[in-house]
Amino acid sequence: MKYINNSALNFRKLLKRKNFISAPCCFDALSAKMIENAGFDLTVLSGFSTSATRLCMPDLGLISFSEVYDQARNIKESISIPLIVDADNGYGI
Repeated sequence: MKYINNSALNFRKLLKRKNFISAPCCFDALSAKMIENAGFDLTVLSGFSTSATRLCMPDLGLISFSEVYDQARNIKESISIPLIVDADNGYGI
């Protein structure tokens, strides 16, 4: 999983900057790729975007950890920029 290590290093570099970082929210691999192609340095996967995309439901804690993980994995495999994932309820982790 080399891409994870590269993303972590890139994310650390972004955090060391002294300027504002704009991070649009993606909801699937296609939207994440579009965000990357638009020139953004990072994207975010929110609990709402995962719940809305997978279940067509609001963010009410209905999504499981495995669904969030699967969505994040699919997105991360399609982009090279860092991805911040909202783990919602923490799922006991």
